[in-house]
Amino acid sequence: MTPRELWTEFAKHGTVYKVFIPLSKANQRSRGFGFVNVAGKDAEHIIQSMHGKELMGRTLACSLSRKRLGGEDDPL
Repeated sequence: MTPRELWTEFAKHGTVYKVFIPLSKANQRSRGFGFVNVAGKDAEHIIQSMHGKELMGRTLACSLSRKRLGGEDDPL
């Protein structure tokens, strides 16, 4: 699945700003997950519409992002 294909499917349900699919360093193939940045006002609707949907033989698991703990932005 390409970022464009993922963008097209998610954009049917709201405004998409960015799609990123990480690639394996070993073989430059998808690692099996991706990130879709959407308009805040559309996030819940998009998640409800896309979570559990099958796309190109894969079942999507969609959720809001969570802030990572222990990153550079965390206070000491």
